[in-house]
Amino acid sequence: MKIHWGKAVIIIFIFFISFIVYIVAGSMNAKIDLVTDDYYKKELMYQQTIDKKANARSLNENIELNLNNDQVIISLPSGLKNQHCKGEVFFYRASDKRMDKSFPINTNSGIISVENSFLEKGKWQVFVTFIANNKEYQFTEILFL
Repeated sequence: MKIHWGKAVIIIFIFFISFIVYIVAGSMNAKIDLVTDDYYKKELMYQQTIDKKANARSLNENIELNLNNDQVIISLPSGLKNQHCKGEVFFYRASDKRMDKSFPINTNSGIISVENSFLEKGKWQVFVTFIANNKEYQFTEILFL
């Protein structure tokens, strides 16, 4: 059976339109997570983050992350040991914002313990932000499980 070229063009056009409708419907149902819901507000305040990171670099040491069986132990730089530090530890998971967790910091020992039962395998960014000696600091580390 021979198909006339006009019918072939119409059949190809119908397949093309069906494919486009399938792609559009699929993309409308795709889950899209922003880094944060108030992205633009945080972007305007980013100079403060730059200042916190500069303060952290001025210590010439970084934080240490150690993973035990049931805890993540965060050791602050030795220059901040025996100093009162208050702030937060934020575990950021880029692939799913529902997994993000934040924990308060209030320590004098320079050691922070966080339960790790919520951590799943994969890549995590750990943001440690705190105030010590009336200065704000922010450290960022990558944690792979």
